[in-house]
Parts: sequence; C-alpha cells; structure tokens
Amino acid sequence: MDISQSSSTKVIIIEDEINTREFIVSLLGDSFPEFHIVGESGSVQQGISLIEKHKPDLVLMDIHIHNGTGFDILHATSSIDYSVIFITSYLEYSIEAIRVSALDYVLKPLIVEDFINGINRFKKKSRQLDTPKILIEGAHRQLIIPLDEIIYVEVKKGFCIFKLDNDKTMYSREGITNYGQDLTDPIYKIHRNYYVNLKFIESIDRGRGGFTKMRSGDIIPIAYRRKKEIHGKWLSLLNENK
Repeated sequence: MDISQSSSTKVIIIEDEINTREFIVSLLGDSFPEFHIVGESGSVQQGISLIEKHKPDLVLMDIHIHNGTGFDILHATSSIDYSVIFITSYLEYSIEAIRVSALDYVLKPLIVEDFINGINRFKKKSRQLDTPKILIEGAHRQLIIPLDEIIYVEVKKGFCIFKLDNDKTMYSREGITNYGQDLTDPIYKIHRNYYVNLKFIESIDRGRGGFTKMRSGDIIPIAYRRKKEIHGKWLSLLNENK
C-alpha cells in the first residue's frame, strides 16, 4: 500500500475475523475515501508492530484478538498518540473501554449507521484539535478560545472586546498588538477598530464603505480600502460551504 499520502487520515484495522475486517474496509472505502488504510492485522503482536511503524491517526480494533486483547495493544503503544474505536461483540468491556479513553464502542454484528457515527465522532474530534486557538488574557482569568468561536473583535485603546459564538463577551486586558498575529483565517481586519470572522457575516453593504451585518445581529463598519478583498474572501467561503 502507498503510505505517502500525508494529508489523508491513516487508519489501522486490527480484527481477526476476516469477514468483519473486509466489511470495515468496504465501509471506509465507500463512505470515507479520504481515509487511508496503512495496515491490517489479526493478532496482538502484529497490531503493535503496525502501530509503532505507521503512527496512525485512528485504530479500529476488536477486543478479543488472537493471542490477547485490544487492551494489551493499547498498553503496549501508550506512548503513541492515536484514537481508537472498539468494534466488538462484548458489551461487558464498555466500562474498561471508557477507562482507556476509547473514542467509541461499536457492537457486532456491525450496523452501518453505528459505524459511520463512530467515524464521524472521530472526524469531529480531529477538527476540534486542528482548529487554531488564541489565549485571551482577561481581567480575572485566562481563556483559550478556538478562532471558529470568535464572531468579531472590537479594538479599544489598551484592550479588546471579543464577541463569542456562545452569546458571551470577553474583555481582554491587552491591546490588539498582543493578538493581531494570532487572528488568522477566517478572521480578518475590516476596519481600524474591528476584526471579523467571515463565517459569521450575514451581509455586506453595496457601494463605497458601509457596514457588515453579522449573524449575531451586530452591525460592523467596513473600510472602503478593505471592502473588495473582504467581500471576495466571504463569497469564496460561501461557495466552499454550498
């Protein structure tokens, strides 16, 4: 198998039932073509070797495997960072699976919907880990916020106001010089006093200058010299999400 696709999600399947393993391969190929299976195994030792060699993003693993259990594999590869979804006939191991931080626990015989839900849970977790974050120094606390949750930033003299997607507002005790380099795509400066998240723009006025209406209902001024660039980036984002 070609394992040079660094942009794809690397998956290892550890399952000693050939039919189940082939079914998993088929489901991944049909529903998640961006996933790349870098190895398959039906035994504990081979599974450990594959994980150590390929450093996968995700391992789909049975609990009862030839010569041991999936927990044996987890313990032997605990220094390697990957997510695991157990696929098993044994409901009684669910508590132990939670204890070792398994992402999901899918019972056999495999139900396609349950399997897909488990994979989507992994994808959601991966997106959250990949989302850039910013550390905001508040008056009484520090807060790490994903950029995706910031609607806009209002720049004040010596401090900033962060309007967040959870209907909360946070006041920083530092000026924009401390945050400007961390406010990256999809957040852009549209006015000397405002940075906005393109994802939350509802509309942009036509004509010279004007205002941007955010989905939160807030009206933000937009500078004429930035309008063409911001409008183009916003339209591109809309087209990507269609």
